[in-house]
Amino acid sequence: MHGISSTCSSGYRKCHASHFSPINHHFMNPGFKRFFLPLIAMLAVYSSCCDPEPEPNGCSDNSNCSNGFVCINGKCDCPDDGIVYHNHCIQMTDADQVFYGVNADCLCYDTLIIGINGNSPVRNISIPVKAGNLLGSAVSNVEYFTLASGDSIHANRLPVVCKDGSTSTQPEVFGKMQSDGSLKLRLVFYDAFTGELRDECTTVLQRKK
Repeated sequence: MHGISSTCSSGYRKCHASHFSPINHHFMNPGFKRFFLPLIAMLAVYSSCCDPEPEPNGCSDNSNCSNGFVCINGKCDCPDDGIVYHNHCIQMTDADQVFYGVNADCLCYDTLIIGINGNSPVRNISIPVKAGNLLGSAVSNVEYFTLASGDSIHANRLPVVCKDGSTSTQPEVFGKMQSDGSLKLRLVFYDAFTGELRDECTTVLQRKK
């Protein structure tokens, strides 16, 4: 008898059971056939459904994914605590609080992610930034005010220079925690060299952490 093969259900590899050597005819009596051959067939089917097969263009583990994405159910994905930013999955594990929002009207910051860390009146702030094909993080300090009406933050200048046409600008930031947990920001953009007011916008960032 030659090796037994079987096709598994969708999403699993077709694999072959181990090759069985011809069995001595002395043992091929009716009782053997009736009880042991079905058992061998069942073992062959079980062994053939052994390893999940990745979906087309999918993944089998995190090594198949890039830009911070991880392998989830056969697909490179960003987990629930992550944020997709310029085709990268951002997980700000070091921050105590993480806020995220999109506002196309804000100069340079159509997508803004802010991580706040610490518990003192002056806290650390980190902001993912993209320069060309590189993704990094700008870090600075913010003043943090604990108020009954809602905590507030202020940064004289965010540590990111962005362009308004040919002019380099940096925003001053005023933030207020809202009752729903979000962070309302007013960004005031100044010329990075002359200090001239260039633009301003208001955006609401939802809390991710």
